[in-house]
Amino acid sequence: MRVAFLIDTSASMNQRTSFGMTLLDCAKAGVEHFLLRLQREAGNTWHQFLLCTTEEGMAGVKTSYCDNLANNFAQFQTALQNLTASDTGEPGQAMKRTLDLVNMYRMTSSIDTYGRGRNPMVSDASVIIAITDDCVKTTATGVTMTEMSLPMTPALPGSELTVEPFRWDQRVFSLHLRFPGVGHGQRGYLSNSPANHSKALFYGISTVTGGKCFVLDTLKDLMLAVGEISSKIQPGVVVNFEPEKVTASTPNSFHTFLHASKHGGHFPIPEAYLPDDKMETLPPRRAQPSIRYVPTEVDATVVGNFPVDRYELEPCALQRAMLQRAESLKRDVCWQVFVPKSMPARRSMGEPFGYLLAGHVSRTVYLCLLPYAYPRFWPLLTKLIGTHNLNPNKAWRQEFEKYLASIPSYYIPALRTALKKVGVNIIPEHIDAAMSYAVGNTLTSIKKQTEQYIERFHDNLRRARQEQHQRIRATHYIHHILPPKSGGGGGKGE
Repeated sequence: MRVAFLIDTSASMNQRTSFGMTLLDCAKAGVEHFLLRLQREAGNTWHQFLLCTTEEGMAGVKTSYCDNLANNFAQFQTALQNLTASDTGEPGQAMKRTLDLVNMYRMTSSIDTYGRGRNPMVSDASVIIAITDDCVKTTATGVTMTEMSLPMTPALPGSELTVEPFRWDQRVFSLHLRFPGVGHGQRGYLSNSPANHSKALFYGISTVTGGKCFVLDTLKDLMLAVGEISSKIQPGVVVNFEPEKVTASTPNSFHTFLHASKHGGHFPIPEAYLPDDKMETLPPRRAQPSIRYVPTEVDATVVGNFPVDRYELEPCALQRAMLQRAESLKRDVCWQVFVPKSMPARRSMGEPFGYLLAGHVSRTVYLCLLPYAYPRFWPLLTKLIGTHNLNPNKAWRQEFEKYLASIPSYYIPALRTALKKVGVNIIPEHIDAAMSYAVGNTLTSIKKQTEQYIERFHDNLRRARQEQHQRIRATHYIHHILPPKSGGGGGKGE
């Protein structure tokens, strides 16, 4: 899992707190505490670390994922200790640059599976932790910034395929330091800090990515917040749940985190459009899929041992509402889920691709993913196993082929794999999720552009580090090699 830190290194981070540390020292201590917590967790040796600051350009990239993986942690620690606070960079630009670094390799690995649905198990989970004092910033050009905005340029290759600059497997957690400070001989809160969470610099990006914004008054609060974040370093994705009609018992639950399944997964969440082999381009998708649920109880029975992909919901309004209903009914509650426009030829809501299941005993809520239009698939599978004993006749085959032709084609490979796990090898290998020639060419072109972009980035970063090293050596030479200039003024008798 990737963990990226964005540290505010503007001059205001040199402000000294009432307990003697500068805000930058507090930020470093918070990061070190976070790393210590991760090291205590068993099996957390596979994290990659990225360190960015609010400095402009390549100077703001202290370590990156392209650095030597074997030395990544050591490089990160060294870069963290060497941070100083003196820049006038823009927080929005710094956050955009950090997101770009996290996203840079996605197109080369095809992790986003554009036009083929979104499988929660096919992800590159990342967490971005931003630390700032929230002071009003003044840029190098003298512009005063009272709020942060994310610029959309420069854009990564392929960024036109997603509306937002982040992805569904990325969460931002922000730590806003409002520690008591010392200035002009009296104690008080450090200047220009927001009075509430909603005015905090990174509140918006933390909320929409499913992360969390912390406004902190003490160093102890910082350490507690860091501990809370470290407990959330888990693989998963963020989705939006919407009911047919919002009520007290059927709420919206936007930016809800789904924990990755420990048993793998087969089926995707469908696209909000139907790809076909005549498309010239793919429409841009939202970073997080919007899932519509219908609060009408249905049967959660599964045919035989057919695999069901289960993803646990983190506590949210929908989870609490379903558990409350399950408690009142003294039994499990099951509601179907849809993605509108996923199969517009049939109806605007599309067809169900799974359900939400609230366990009365387990006190957990799962998003269960199944084959698209599974209520039409279950009778076919029941006949195949029970009536035909896995040896279907012509009528069954025709009915099954009709079903396959009526669902998004990108479900077919997953369905073939799932059926094989229950001993059914009925879908020929030549039937697959066909992408149009034009779209395939576009995605291939974007992948090549991304590879070239990454190569240029490596070169620019290497050059920037060499120039910085030369400046450090020159400064060292001036201050430690050349003799100091003698003070002016003559003797008393002049």
